[in-house]
Amino acid sequence: MTAYSPIAHRGPIPASIFDFKPEAVIAEIPNRQMVDSAYPLVPQHASDIILIYAGGDTPHPWTTAEILSMHARYRWPCWVRSNPERVNAGVDAALFAAWLHGHRVPIGTCVILDLETAVNTAYVNVFNLALRAAGYKVTKYGSQDFIWQNPKTDGGTFVALPGPNVLSTEGDTVARQYAFDGSFDLSVVKPQNVLPLWDTQPAPLLPKGPAMTPMPGRVSAKYGLGGAYPDAQGFLHQNFIGTDGSLWQWVQAKDGTWTQHHIGGVITWV
Repeated sequence: MTAYSPIAHRGPIPASIFDFKPEAVIAEIPNRQMVDSAYPLVPQHASDIILIYAGGDTPHPWTTAEILSMHARYRWPCWVRSNPERVNAGVDAALFAAWLHGHRVPIGTCVILDLETAVNTAYVNVFNLALRAAGYKVTKYGSQDFIWQNPKTDGGTFVALPGPNVLSTEGDTVARQYAFDGSFDLSVVKPQNVLPLWDTQPAPLLPKGPAMTPMPGRVSAKYGLGGAYPDAQGFLHQNFIGTDGSLWQWVQAKDGTWTQHHIGGVITWV
Protein backbone atom coordinates (compact mmCIF):
# COMPACT_ATOMS: atom_id res chain seq x y z
CA MET A 1 0.00 0.00 0.00
CA THR A 2 1.31 3.45 -0.87
CA ALA A 3 1.94 5.56 2.21
CA TYR A 4 -0.07 8.77 2.34
CA SER A 5 1.92 11.98 2.76
CA PRO A 6 -0.13 14.67 4.50
CA ILE A 7 2.44 17.37 3.72
CA ALA A 8 2.72 16.61 0.01
CA HIS A 9 -1.02 16.17 -0.50
CA ARG A 10 -2.64 18.71 1.78
CA GLY A 11 -4.80 21.34 0.16
CA PRO A 12 -3.79 24.99 0.04
CA ILE A 13 -4.45 27.13 3.08
CA PRO A 14 -7.22 29.63 2.27
CA ALA A 15 -6.22 33.25 1.81
CA SER A 16 -8.36 33.93 4.83
CA ILE A 17 -8.49 31.27 7.51
CA PHE A 18 -12.05 32.36 8.11
CA ASP A 19 -13.02 31.51 4.52
CA PHE A 20 -15.68 29.02 5.54
CA LYS A 21 -17.29 27.21 2.60
CA PRO A 22 -20.42 25.36 3.76
CA GLU A 23 -20.76 23.72 0.34
CA ALA A 24 -17.38 21.99 0.63
CA VAL A 25 -17.56 18.22 1.04
CA ILE A 26 -15.17 16.53 3.45
CA ALA A 27 -13.16 13.88 1.59
CA GLU A 28 -13.59 10.30 2.70
CA ILE A 29 -10.70 8.97 4.77
CA PRO A 30 -9.56 5.63 3.30
CA ASN A 31 -9.83 2.33 5.15
CA ARG A 32 -6.66 0.53 6.26
CA GLN A 33 -5.23 -2.91 5.52
CA MET A 34 -4.13 -5.32 8.25
CA VAL A 35 -2.00 -8.46 8.36
CA ASP A 36 -2.67 -11.13 10.99
CA SER A 37 -0.40 -14.13 11.61
CA ALA A 38 0.05 -16.33 14.67
CA TYR A 39 3.82 -15.81 14.49
CA PRO A 40 5.61 -12.70 13.17
CA LEU A 41 6.22 -12.98 9.43
CA VAL A 42 9.76 -13.05 8.07
CA PRO A 43 9.97 -11.19 5.77
CA GLN A 44 7.16 -8.91 6.85
CA HIS A 45 4.18 -8.23 4.59
CA ALA A 46 3.52 -4.53 4.01
CA SER A 47 0.38 -3.27 5.73
CA ASP A 48 -1.03 -0.31 7.66
CA ILE A 49 -1.82 -2.42 10.74
CA ILE A 50 -0.29 -5.46 12.38
CA LEU A 51 -2.35 -7.60 14.76
CA ILE A 52 -0.45 -8.33 17.98
CA TYR A 53 -1.27 -11.48 19.99
CA ALA A 54 -1.10 -10.55 23.66
CA GLY A 55 -2.40 -13.66 25.42
CA GLY A 56 -5.31 -15.93 26.20
CA ASP A 57 -5.38 -19.28 24.45
CA THR A 58 -3.32 -18.11 21.49
CA PRO A 59 -0.53 -20.56 20.56
CA HIS A 60 2.09 -17.80 20.71
CA PRO A 61 1.86 -14.59 22.76
CA TRP A 62 4.19 -12.13 21.03
CA THR A 63 7.32 -10.99 22.80
CA THR A 64 8.27 -7.35 23.22
CA ALA A 65 11.15 -7.84 20.78
CA GLU A 66 8.77 -9.25 18.17
CA ILE A 67 6.37 -6.35 18.62
CA LEU A 68 9.10 -3.73 18.34
CA SER A 69 10.40 -5.32 15.14
CA MET A 70 7.12 -4.74 13.28
CA HIS A 71 7.15 -2.10 10.53
CA ALA A 72 3.42 -1.36 10.35
CA ARG A 73 2.41 2.02 11.73
CA TYR A 74 -0.60 0.78 13.71
CA ARG A 75 -0.73 -2.11 16.18
CA TRP A 76 -3.92 -3.87 17.26
CA PRO A 77 -3.48 -5.96 20.43
CA CYS A 78 -5.59 -9.11 20.63
CA TRP A 79 -6.67 -11.36 23.49
CA VAL A 80 -7.77 -14.81 22.29
CA ARG A 81 -10.46 -16.67 24.17
CA SER A 82 -12.04 -19.47 22.15
CA ASN A 83 -13.18 -21.32 25.31
CA PRO A 84 -14.76 -18.62 27.51
CA GLU A 85 -16.90 -21.12 29.40
CA ARG A 86 -13.75 -22.58 30.98
CA VAL A 87 -12.19 -19.40 32.39
CA ASN A 88 -12.96 -16.40 34.56
CA ALA A 89 -13.71 -13.33 32.45
CA GLY A 90 -12.56 -10.93 35.17
CA VAL A 91 -9.18 -12.64 35.44
CA ASP A 92 -8.74 -12.62 31.65
CA ALA A 93 -9.63 -8.95 31.48
CA ALA A 94 -7.24 -8.06 34.31
CA LEU A 95 -4.39 -9.91 32.61
CA PHE A 96 -5.06 -8.17 29.31
CA ALA A 97 -5.35 -4.74 30.95
CA ALA A 98 -2.04 -5.31 32.74
CA TRP A 99 -0.43 -6.28 29.42
CA LEU A 100 -1.81 -3.17 27.72
CA HIS A 101 -0.65 -0.84 30.47
CA GLY A 102 2.71 -2.60 30.65
CA HIS A 103 3.27 -2.08 26.92
CA ARG A 104 2.08 1.54 27.18
CA VAL A 105 -0.77 1.06 24.75
CA PRO A 106 -2.50 4.46 24.55
CA ILE A 107 -5.63 4.87 26.63
CA GLY A 108 -8.78 5.22 24.53
CA THR A 109 -7.66 2.89 21.76
CA CYS A 110 -9.43 -0.25 20.59
CA VAL A 111 -8.29 -3.79 21.42
CA ILE A 112 -9.54 -7.15 20.17
CA LEU A 113 -11.32 -9.96 21.97
CA ASP A 114 -10.94 -12.96 19.63
CA LEU A 115 -13.83 -15.35 20.30
CA GLU A 116 -13.45 -17.48 17.15
CA THR A 117 -16.79 -19.37 17.13
CA ALA A 118 -17.59 -18.97 20.84
CA VAL A 119 -20.84 -17.43 22.05
CA ASN A 120 -20.91 -16.37 25.70
CA THR A 121 -22.90 -13.32 26.74
CA ALA A 122 -21.74 -13.24 30.36
CA TYR A 123 -18.04 -13.48 29.49
CA VAL A 124 -18.22 -10.79 26.79
CA ASN A 125 -20.10 -8.34 29.01
CA VAL A 126 -17.70 -8.73 31.94
CA PHE A 127 -14.64 -8.48 29.69
CA ASN A 128 -15.98 -5.40 27.91
CA LEU A 129 -16.83 -3.56 31.13
CA ALA A 130 -13.47 -4.40 32.73
CA LEU A 131 -11.50 -3.16 29.72
CA ARG A 132 -13.65 -0.03 29.62
CA ALA A 133 -12.71 0.63 33.24
CA ALA A 134 -9.05 0.13 32.28
CA GLY A 135 -9.40 2.74 29.53
CA TYR A 136 -9.84 0.65 26.38
CA LYS A 137 -12.57 -0.20 23.88
CA VAL A 138 -13.12 -3.86 23.09
CA THR A 139 -13.71 -4.91 19.49
CA LYS A 140 -15.09 -8.43 19.44
CA TYR A 141 -13.89 -10.77 16.68
CA GLY A 142 -15.36 -13.99 15.37
CA SER A 143 -16.88 -15.94 12.52
CA GLN A 144 -19.80 -14.36 10.67
CA ASP A 145 -22.03 -17.28 11.69
CA PHE A 146 -21.42 -16.81 15.42
CA ILE A 147 -20.08 -13.38 16.38
CA TRP A 148 -23.43 -11.59 16.06
CA GLN A 149 -24.88 -13.85 18.75
CA ASN A 150 -22.61 -12.15 21.29
CA PRO A 151 -23.52 -8.79 22.88
CA LYS A 152 -22.23 -5.48 21.59
CA THR A 153 -18.85 -4.21 22.75
CA ASP A 154 -17.55 -0.65 22.94
CA GLY A 155 -15.21 -1.00 19.94
CA GLY A 156 -17.63 -2.58 17.48
CA THR A 157 -17.30 -5.88 15.65
CA PHE A 158 -14.47 -7.44 13.63
CA VAL A 159 -15.99 -10.16 11.48
CA ALA A 160 -14.35 -13.08 9.69
CA LEU A 161 -16.13 -13.04 6.34
CA PRO A 162 -14.20 -14.26 3.28
CA GLY A 163 -14.91 -12.28 0.13
CA PRO A 164 -14.07 -8.93 -1.43
CA ASN A 165 -11.76 -6.38 0.13
CA VAL A 166 -14.60 -4.16 1.34
CA LEU A 167 -16.20 -3.61 4.71
CA SER A 168 -19.60 -5.18 5.25
CA THR A 169 -22.36 -2.91 6.48
CA GLU A 170 -23.92 -5.35 8.92
CA GLY A 171 -24.38 -4.17 12.49
CA ASP A 172 -21.46 -2.26 14.02
CA THR A 173 -18.78 -3.77 11.75
CA VAL A 174 -15.47 -1.90 11.98
CA ALA A 175 -13.21 -4.50 10.35
CA ARG A 176 -13.51 -7.51 8.06
CA GLN A 177 -11.12 -10.43 7.65
CA TYR A 178 -11.64 -11.12 3.97
CA ALA A 179 -8.82 -13.45 2.85
CA PHE A 180 -6.19 -15.99 3.90
CA ASP A 181 -2.90 -15.84 2.00
CA GLY A 182 -1.24 -19.11 3.03
CA SER A 183 0.50 -17.98 6.20
CA PHE A 184 -1.46 -14.90 7.20
CA ASP A 185 -4.93 -13.34 7.11
CA LEU A 186 -5.80 -10.08 5.39
CA SER A 187 -8.36 -7.62 6.76
CA VAL A 188 -9.81 -4.25 5.89
CA VAL A 189 -10.20 -1.87 8.85
CA LYS A 190 -11.91 1.48 9.32
CA PRO A 191 -9.71 4.60 9.49
CA GLN A 192 -8.05 5.96 12.62
CA ASN A 193 -10.57 8.74 13.14
CA VAL A 194 -13.32 6.09 13.44
CA LEU A 195 -11.41 3.19 15.01
CA PRO A 196 -8.48 4.52 17.06
CA LEU A 197 -5.60 2.05 17.32
CA TRP A 198 -2.14 2.05 18.90
CA ASP A 199 -0.29 4.50 16.64
CA THR A 200 3.51 4.32 16.54
CA GLN A 201 3.65 7.69 14.74
CA PRO A 202 1.17 9.84 16.67
CA ALA A 203 0.72 13.47 15.74
CA PRO A 204 1.96 15.94 18.37
CA LEU A 205 -0.71 17.03 20.78
CA LEU A 206 0.46 20.64 20.61
CA PRO A 207 2.56 22.50 18.07
CA LYS A 208 6.03 23.79 18.92
CA GLY A 209 5.61 27.36 20.05
CA PRO A 210 3.10 29.09 22.31
CA ALA A 211 0.48 27.01 24.06
CA MET A 212 -2.62 26.50 21.94
CA THR A 213 -6.25 26.89 22.94
CA PRO A 214 -9.33 26.50 20.71
CA MET A 215 -10.80 29.75 19.48
CA PRO A 216 -13.55 31.13 21.74
CA GLY A 217 -17.11 30.14 21.05
CA ARG A 218 -18.12 33.51 19.62
CA VAL A 219 -15.56 33.10 16.84
CA SER A 220 -16.11 29.37 16.39
CA ALA A 221 -19.83 29.93 15.97
CA LYS A 222 -19.24 32.54 13.30
CA TYR A 223 -16.54 30.77 11.34
CA GLY A 224 -17.36 27.09 11.57
CA LEU A 225 -18.36 24.40 14.05
CA GLY A 226 -15.82 24.34 16.84
CA GLY A 227 -13.55 26.53 14.74
CA ALA A 228 -13.07 23.66 12.26
CA TYR A 229 -14.13 23.81 8.63
CA PRO A 230 -13.39 21.94 5.36
CA ASP A 231 -11.69 23.49 2.35
CA ALA A 232 -12.60 22.75 -1.26
CA GLN A 233 -10.33 19.68 -1.27
CA GLY A 234 -12.04 18.23 1.80
CA PHE A 235 -9.23 18.88 4.30
CA LEU A 236 -10.28 20.03 7.77
CA HIS A 237 -8.85 23.27 9.15
CA GLN A 238 -8.88 24.04 12.89
CA ASN A 239 -8.02 27.50 14.20
CA PHE A 240 -6.13 28.07 17.45
CA ILE A 241 -4.89 31.03 19.43
CA GLY A 242 -1.43 31.03 21.02
CA THR A 243 -0.93 32.41 24.51
CA ASP A 244 0.92 35.31 22.91
CA GLY A 245 -2.10 36.14 20.75
CA SER A 246 -0.61 34.70 17.58
CA LEU A 247 -2.87 32.84 15.21
CA TRP A 248 -2.24 29.18 14.23
CA GLN A 249 -4.01 26.64 12.12
CA TRP A 250 -3.98 22.85 12.09
CA VAL A 251 -4.87 20.99 8.89
CA GLN A 252 -6.14 17.41 9.00
CA ALA A 253 -5.01 15.14 6.17
CA LYS A 254 -7.05 12.33 4.65
CA ASP A 255 -5.32 9.75 6.86
CA GLY A 256 -6.52 11.57 9.99
CA THR A 257 -3.16 13.12 10.93
CA TRP A 258 -2.68 16.83 11.53
CA THR A 259 -0.04 19.34 10.44
CA GLN A 260 0.37 22.82 11.91
CA HIS A 261 0.86 26.24 10.37
CA HIS A 262 1.67 29.59 11.93
CA ILE A 263 -0.62 32.10 10.26
CA GLY A 264 0.85 35.04 12.15
CA GLY A 265 -0.73 38.23 13.40
CA VAL A 266 -2.37 39.01 16.70
CA ILE A 267 -6.11 38.75 17.27
CA THR A 268 -7.93 41.86 18.41
CA TRP A 269 -11.33 41.00 19.83
CA VAL A 270 -14.29 43.23 19.01
